[in-house]
Amino acid sequence: MEWQRLEERDMRALMTPLTFSIVIPCFNAEQFISKTLLSIKKQAYEPLEVIVVDGASTDSTVERVRAFEGLNIRVLSEPDQGQLDALQKGLRVASGDIFYWLNADDVLMPNTLHTVSRLFAEDPALDLVFSDDFAFNEAQGTLSVAATIKYLTHSEHILFYRQMYSECIFWRAAHTRFLPPTYLQLRLCTDYAFFANLRFGLKERWVKKRLGAFRVTANQVPSGSQAG
Repeated sequence: MEWQRLEERDMRALMTPLTFSIVIPCFNAEQFISKTLLSIKKQAYEPLEVIVVDGASTDSTVERVRAFEGLNIRVLSEPDQGQLDALQKGLRVASGDIFYWLNADDVLMPNTLHTVSRLFAEDPALDLVFSDDFAFNEAQGTLSVAATIKYLTHSEHILFYRQMYSECIFWRAAHTRFLPPTYLQLRLCTDYAFFANLRFGLKERWVKKRLGAFRVTANQVPSGSQAG
């Protein structure tokens, strides 16, 4: 019967794991890049690709990434125009079903990829999953809870400059929207610009579980590529 065929199709979709593409823009990130990659490895999720887009670092970033074992990592290393340029280079070569932007000093929270995969598999119409955020200072041993964005609409995002947390946002690859070249010179508010452009018209779901965490460091500027 037709309903049985539909049920079998839905069960196959739930059983077939979605592929994640994690893009990491970075520049001179040797201090934290291995810990960031370790947070991905600890997800114990497959299939998964990690694309590290390095803006021609002058430290040991690339060597540390290439020496890291246990992940499917692709490294692109060349001069770029900043964080957004690096991010969009990575997204253009990514091949997964679900895209994710992780900065080179931030981390995934445990079991995030399995949680997000299940949510997308259960609702084929779902376009974007997001959550609230943690912020942590490893040097001081502190962890804080960022303000909730549970009810943040796209209009509020645009009109009132309410930030989303880039390390807590996953979206279907098919809905990726690239910013024009005039935006590539941004050194601040890169995540605001990218996600304000991306969100419009998408079906979203906020989840209670915090999906990522933002690392607080001394003299901090936006991490990633030559923006930092």
